Amino acid sequence: MFAAAGAAAFTVWAPVPGTTEFRLDWDGLLDKFPAYGGAYTWTMRAEPDNGIGPAVERTGAFTATRAPRAHDFDGNGSPDVFGRSSAGVLSLYDVGQLRHLTSRDTPRRTRIGGGWNTYDRIVPGTAGVAARDRTGVLWSYAAVGDGTLTVRKRVGGGWNIYDKLTSGSDLTGDSRDDLLATDKAGVLWLYPGRSDGTYAVRRRVGGGWGVYNELTATGNLGGAPAGDLVARDGSGVLWLYLGKGDGTFAPRTRISGGWGGHRIVGSGDIDGDGRSDLATVSAGDGSAATQMRFRYGTGQWREPFSAIAFPDTRLTGLDPLL
Repeated sequence: MFAAAGAAAFTVWAPVPGTTEFRLDWDGLLDKFPAYGGAYTWTMRAEPDNGIGPAVERTGAFTATRAPRAHDFDGNGSPDVFGRSSAGVLSLYDVGQLRHLTSRDTPRRTRIGGGWNTYDRIVPGTAGVAARDRTGVLWSYAAVGDGTLTVRKRVGGGWNIYDKLTSGSDLTGDSRDDLLATDKAGVLWLYPGRSDGTYAVRRRVGGGWGVYNELTATGNLGGAPAGDLVARDGSGVLWLYLGKGDGTFAPRTRISGGWGGHRIVGSGDIDGDGRSDLATVSAGDGSAATQMRFRYGTGQWREPFSAIAFPDTRLTGLDPLL
């Protein structure tokens, strides 16, 4: 079977010489990855085992279609996360792959491009990326859906007043990613997303957010339509802020402690149950082993995450995730 670009997708042989009929069921995976949406062709060739008579060949074509999913940047139906190497190369990693790898495996990446060291903040959303350069200008990149991004669009300057940025939740009920930013005085601001990849005028959410060293917009965790936010304080306690759908949040609720020492990554729906999940990753540089954990979302705001879904995975060759 071949993808539209001509690359071989997979080859299968008849199970037993002399068999005249057998059934082939495709599990939708290519090299352990969910297959990309798009056009495929197939070829079947049967050759007589005794060498008498001509070979028989049949061909056909089909199209694999996948509905759009949050955090699926390459069109294979599985969420992706971004990593940036020390050389400034931005890549995609399939979360479905990462959660099943062992310490003996090498993560496979999809290269997006170089030059990303020009940015001091890269903020993935569900359908694109925002990035702030070192002069304080914010840029947006929309996902094309095939593992690439569009040419960047300038959002505006002055963004270096913020020390934390996060995106990936629809907080205002318009089906667009919004962006949250905390300034150096600890005030949280909401920038409602627009359809053109830019943001509306900021709204003040509230003060006191300087107690947190990490904010992650995770999508809907509590079961309501609005997107939510998790925040980690300096003692490693993770707190949940349920979105109200108007750009504000309900009072925080404690999730649990022990979240220090890891980067918290909004990974989308890892297991396909319709609920947002979470990944955590230790700091890594691509050479030392990186520790990953995955938590499945429950859809219940009192206990939004399950216990660790898999034993800790230690991977070598994984770029620092964003």
